[in-house]
Amino acid sequence: MSALTPPPGDESVPELAQLVAEEIERHGPISFARFMQLVIAHPEYGYYATSSERPGYGGDFLTAPETHPIFGSVLARQVLEMWTHLGSPPELTLREYGAGRGLLARQIMAAISASGQAGLERVRYQLIDLARDEDGPEEDFGPFEGVVIANEFLDALPFHRLIAEGGELREIYTTLRDGWFADETGPLSPALAELGREDLRLQEGQRIEVAPQQVAWLRELADDLRRGFAILIDYGYPRSELHDPERFPNGTLKTYRAHEVGENPYVHLGRQDITAHVDFTAVEAAAREAGFTVLGLTTQAEFVAGLGIERDLVEVLELARNPDEYLAARAAVMELLAPRGLGRFRVLVLAREIDPDIRLRGLSFQLRGSGGPRSV
Repeated sequence: MSALTPPPGDESVPELAQLVAEEIERHGPISFARFMQLVIAHPEYGYYATSSERPGYGGDFLTAPETHPIFGSVLARQVLEMWTHLGSPPELTLREYGAGRGLLARQIMAAISASGQAGLERVRYQLIDLARDEDGPEEDFGPFEGVVIANEFLDALPFHRLIAEGGELREIYTTLRDGWFADETGPLSPALAELGREDLRLQEGQRIEVAPQQVAWLRELADDLRRGFAILIDYGYPRSELHDPERFPNGTLKTYRAHEVGENPYVHLGRQDITAHVDFTAVEAAAREAGFTVLGLTTQAEFVAGLGIERDLVEVLELARNPDEYLAARAAVMELLAPRGLGRFRVLVLAREIDPDIRLRGLSFQLRGSGGPRSV
């Protein structure tokens, strides 16, 4: 094994860098999806294993649950409406993917408990986190009826990187060069055998990301969710916007560390998050193929507005013990509604064995000039 030469200022986990390098030396260049799987999800050295405070004001990035418990309260309201469409069973099963420390779960459970919903005797909350040890035993929750929540989960699944080169699609692999990690292009890997190339019209040199693991996850979810709903919240765009060569000529790969955004995935291995925007056109198509009904795609701002987030803000004002409590809630609401903040996130709502013509409050609101929720 040749010695590694990290770039100046690099703070990679040494054991992780060595592990990735050894795999490349044994097998040759690896797909970026494999590189990402190692540096993000390795059970001992990966980012999700070594960074216990990933989200939050003191962590690397901020998600909606960290802004204020008001987000969980609003989401609980949508869950309860879905529960009524399931026939108001005495027991409701909730499954959350990418649950992390369980903050959103606690918020939702507290809001459901406070609602005093008649007829709902028990809520079974199943938490599945990306940080679980993929090589160890995993609890098998099995098939169920209920509601699935995946908040910023899809963007964390490993993705492949593609480039238009010489008039054809090529894949960007991770290799070793001059003692450290670097890009190297090559033919598409077998994992992309099902890639619909006819929909990928790129300009020379343009880069994009594709995530077949998202498709695989939707298929697995369809096997488990016999009847119910799925709420998928993430940042991303329909393909027509995501593959705009003027807007995203180099793709959407981003890194997050201490609330700083970067574009170099080959530094701080195990110490920074790696993501890319979600292709919601691909996710919708995969969901339909897996047997889901797509009830609608909207923005997070429209979603929380339709669910009456202003009511929650009024309740906080009435119960606030000091002005700071109200100001914190107001700031969170403004962030969730901000078109350049968390409000720009997309919310995709899926159903399985549910009347496709039902109307949900989270898909009922249209901000002026936004184009509004789209039922597909």
